[in-house]
Amino acid sequence: MTDTKTKLRSNIWKFYLHEIFAGMFFSIPVIVLFWQNNGLSLTQVMILQSIFAVTVVVL
Repeated sequence: MTDTKTKLRSNIWKFYLHEIFAGMFFSIPVIVLFWQNNGLSLTQVMILQSIFAVTVVVL
């Protein structure tokens, strides 16, 4: 039982580390560049980002 507790406790800092990196939104610049490369203007990209943000808040 102690081995299981030790393993679970070691996962706590890993979870916090994951949450920190997930909260930094590293994917946003890549997505913006991808959409611009596929012909969307910066205005259209920001409209898509706004729709996404509103959807997250509503859900």
